[in-house]
This record gives sequence, structure tokens and C-alpha cells, in this order.
Amino acid sequence: MNYKESVDWLLEIPNLDQPVKGVCNRNVMTPERMRKFLDRTGGSTETGARTIHITGTKGKGSTTTMLASVLNQLDGPSALFISPHLKNFTERISLQGYGISEEVFAREASRLKEAVEKAGSFGEGEFSQFYVLISMFLNLVKESEPQIRWQVLEVGLGGRFDPTNIFDNKELAVFVPVHKDHCAFLGDTIEEIAREKAEIIKEGCHVIIAEQPYREAFAVISEKAKDMGCEFTYVPDHYKVESMTVEEDRQSFSVSGPWGVERYRTRMLGHHQLINSATVLASIDLLSRTKKEIKWDHNQINIGLEQASLPGRMEVLGKRPFVIADGAHTKESTEIAVRFVKDHYVFKRLILVLAISNDKDSAAIIDAAAVDADLVIATAIDKTRAIPADQLGDLVKKRIYCEVEIVSSVEAAIARAQELALEEDLILITGSLYLAAEVCSLLKN
Repeated sequence: MNYKESVDWLLEIPNLDQPVKGVCNRNVMTPERMRKFLDRTGGSTETGARTIHITGTKGKGSTTTMLASVLNQLDGPSALFISPHLKNFTERISLQGYGISEEVFAREASRLKEAVEKAGSFGEGEFSQFYVLISMFLNLVKESEPQIRWQVLEVGLGGRFDPTNIFDNKELAVFVPVHKDHCAFLGDTIEEIAREKAEIIKEGCHVIIAEQPYREAFAVISEKAKDMGCEFTYVPDHYKVESMTVEEDRQSFSVSGPWGVERYRTRMLGHHQLINSATVLASIDLLSRTKKEIKWDHNQINIGLEQASLPGRMEVLGKRPFVIADGAHTKESTEIAVRFVKDHYVFKRLILVLAISNDKDSAAIIDAAAVDADLVIATAIDKTRAIPADQLGDLVKKRIYCEVEIVSSVEAAIARAQELALEEDLILITGSLYLAAEVCSLLKN
């Protein structure tokens, strides 16, 4: 199969992308079923690499990406698994600091398709798109030359029932901030959600807990660590960000830790990335104190942080005027994105390109995104779940007093924003991860 054929095959596979809460009573993914899938298709969790597992709600992808990048510099090579992807399936897997090629992806998909066909029929819930992707990652790590030393994985969702929760031995279990999300599957309260996520903790691993917005989450995770006999580090107790400056498409910051105060730079923009960066530094500091082969090296760590990037996360795509795309798609994340732009960029007018999926709280996102906009260009991503551009434009007009234009396609909306913007203006593209991905692809090409 070529890449297109491999993607077509993947899209035909059931996408059982939600875990079960409580008793398994429907076709969902679980670690046990993931292990069975590996057994039947010739896969294995034994890759020869050390494992770092990352869960939480906000910042999993960014933290996973930065940590893998830093480890690649300090004690590489490393491998990275994140989900979901924005544009291409290849975004989910990186080896030795580089995303895999379409050719490599197609080769692995072909191998797995043949293995699946040889295995015969699967029972309910035993075959999923996510199983295939995890299996591809594990095989690539195992077969990589030179041998991968560190595999850093982000959970798909939750923890207890997540298919990535298949490793009995881990070096680190890392927790980014826990918020309320996916309540139908993880629980209605912060305590319930944190309890599900805390199940990635295994005996013998160290636990890193990022600054938590809810003390209930910290209490649950730290208690689970104690029950499992694991040492834990609460990042804000030992690592503090002391200052931050933004320089166009980079931000630099000082962190005070056991080593003293050091300055770092990253392309991952936003106040939340300071929490993620401190979590990464805490993880590396712990590894440098427990693993002889890892030596704390400020310059190499800084290179790793600055090389890390994720498309569509507060990404600067143009200057004069500034064009910034961010995949914020909740009220809270949209407020953070707008506040960051206002705090750190000087501009005359704010031109907002907005698209929202119809399963999101559109009124809250509009209020957060458009309150300070001088012009809103309402558009729609090419997805069945998108709010049509004309309906979105009408919603904006009802809630916000500003100029509104309706442009049906994303490409035309970006062209219109660039046509209207002066050099001293700023174009912010937000409201949907899919919108951010589409714009990144358009403007980078």
C-alpha cells in the first residue's frame, strides 16, 4: 500500500476511541484488548526503550513533545507518540527528533494489514484504529537503528482503560493539569477524573505532577503514588518560573530550581507552556539524579526545548501583519489564547478568523474570542461537525458588537483577512483544532 491506501485502510477500521468507565459494557478500547491485539498480530511492548507515560487534560501533547525533544538531545535517540493528529497520521509518531515519512507509515500499515488478515476475525472491541497506530509505534521503536533509548507516550484519553496503559515498567508517570473533560467516560468530578488518570502509575516508577488548578486532583494523584510506593514530585514546590518575555515566534523564561536560575527559550508559546516547560525540566532533573547516563546540560536542554514544536498551538505563521493560529476550542483555552496575544503583541486592530464545531459551546467560545475583535471573519472547516459559516456569523452578530464578514471556505477566509489587514494589525485564527491545522497547512505551503 502507498500512504493514501494505508490511510484509506485505517479509516475503514472501527475507531473505538473512547474508554469505558466502570464495567465494560460496550465496544471500547482497553489495555487488555490492546495486549491481545499485539499478541495476535506479532507485536510486543518489549521494545528495548525506557518508557515515560504522560496523562492529564491540558498540555499532554506539548509536554510529551518537549520531553521527547530534550531527551533526544541529552540521552537519545528518543521516540514520541501523541494523539490525535491534526492533518496527517504521520504527526503521531516521531523517531530521533523527526516525524516519520509517509513511506515509513505506509510500510508499517502494510505489515499490520497483512498480520491482521492472517490473524482472522476479531471479537467485539478487539480491533481498533488506535490499536493499529500504537502497534505501528512499538514496532518502529523496536526496529529503529540506532536503538531508541526513550519512548515518550501521551495517553489517548484517561488512564485506567487507555490502550497506551500497557507497560508494566515505566521510568516516569507524568501528570499535566487535570480539568473536567470527557465526563461521560471519566467521571463527573475532578476526583473521579483524576482517579482514572492516576491508574497509569505503576510500582517502581517516579511520579511528576505539574501545577494543578484543582487541589483535589493533586490529592488523588499523590495518594495513588503513595499507595504504589512511588516517589512523587509536585513541580511548583521545587521549580518556579520567575520571568517571561515573548520575541515574535519565541518565548524565553527563567526557571529557579535546585540548579539555581537558568534561562530557556521555546517555540511553544503561551502562559500554559511555562507550566509544561517546568514539568519537563522537573522530569529531566529527576532523571539526571537517578540515571547515571543522563547529565544535566543547560545548553542541550535549551536546544531540545527550542526544537520542539506542535502545529496549530499558538503558532506564528506570518509577520507584518502577525498571523497566529491556535487550536483553542473551549471557553477557557480561548480566553488564554486571546489574553496571551493582547499581553505580548502590539497591534492596531485584531482581526479574528473563527470556525467552531457544532458539538462545542459556541456561545462561550464567541464571547471569549471576539470580545476585543475589530473584525470577525466567520468561516467553516470542511467537516460535517462544523457550524456553517453563515450560522456562525449570525451567532457572532447576536453576541458581539463588531464588524462581521461571512466567508464559506477557510482558504478564502484567510485570503480575505490578509487582504484587509494592515502591517500593524494582528490576525488570530482560532475556535477549532481542525481550523488551525488547515490554516497551518495552507500558509506553510
